[in-house]
Formats: sequence, C-alpha cells, structure tokens
Amino acid sequence: MGCCGSLWIAMGPYGLLRASSPALRERLSRSAAVFAAFVSPEEGAALLRDAEEALRRRRYEDGHWDGAISGFREAERSRWGAAGAAVLQRMSCAFPPARPPLPHSHILDLAPHGCVRPHIDSTKFCGCTIAGVSLLSAAVMRLRSVRDPREWAELLLEPLSLYVLRPTAPHTAPQRPHRAP
Repeated sequence: MGCCGSLWIAMGPYGLLRASSPALRERLSRSAAVFAAFVSPEEGAALLRDAEEALRRRRYEDGHWDGAISGFREAERSRWGAAGAAVLQRMSCAFPPARPPLPHSHILDLAPHGCVRPHIDSTKFCGCTIAGVSLLSAAVMRLRSVRDPREWAELLLEPLSLYVLRPTAPHTAPQRPHRAP
C-alpha cells in the first residue's frame, strides 16, 4: 500500500477506467487513476469511525447549496486518528509539491437514494487535484467533457479504493455515482 506516486506508474488506471475512445483513455491515463485496495480493511474501519464521529449529529439533506448533491450528509475534518492520518499521508503524494492538499478533508455520505449530479468542482473548495477514498460501497464516477459531450469516462470506485483526478482533463466530475450491484 505504498505511496500513490509509485502506484500511478506501476498500476495506472487500467481495468478501473473506461472511456469513450482509446485516445481519451490514453489522455486520461496521465490525469485520472483509481487504485484498488489502497486502504486496508482495518484502515477503512478506522476512517469510517472517524467519519461517523464527524457526521453523527448531521441529518441527511435533500438539497446542496449548488444543487449538485441530494440525499447526503457532509462534514469537514482536519484531525484524524492514527490510521486516517497515515492514509492521508500516503494520499498526499498525489498532489503537486507546489499545490499540497487543502487542510480539511471533505466527508460525503450518500443515503441509498442519494446522488451526485453533473457538476464542475471549484478549485476554491477542492484545490487543483481531487483525491478521494470510497469506503462503503462500489460506485461509478462518470466524467463528461465540457468541450465535447460525446467524450466520457467512467471510473469504477470499489470499496477501499483511491481515486485521483489531476488538473489536465477538462471534464465534469463526478456525474451521478451509482451503486454497483
């Protein structure tokens, strides 16, 4: 479970990323990746405990301020237990040295009926690189080009996986994750 920088080269996104064309897949291989089993089951359980602590008094909401999410709870957290801090340290190598991760991690919990609608993340709130860990259920993140809607990609986010989106592809992210059967 080493640093994602070395996994980027060794694993790449192959098998966990589909695209509308081989050319797009090749372009995205330099800016988007999914790493299966990035987090151990023990680390995942610890992250979940920390996340639940941050979310415990939050109710599921139907609407988000930008309309991008429904059926969700969310929180930000800057302090994590030892396991969470170790995972965040491993994730930090996905970020360019001049643009480190933002100090707060965003926690998003979707209800069974919840969804994330098509949107473009703001660098003001997300930074230049987006990296996330999927904990409880499999999902598909759909990306669609803002320049050419016929170009799309899908990233399979299995539980305990890490996804990384770097700032070289002008795609919306994410488009309505779905739970895998």
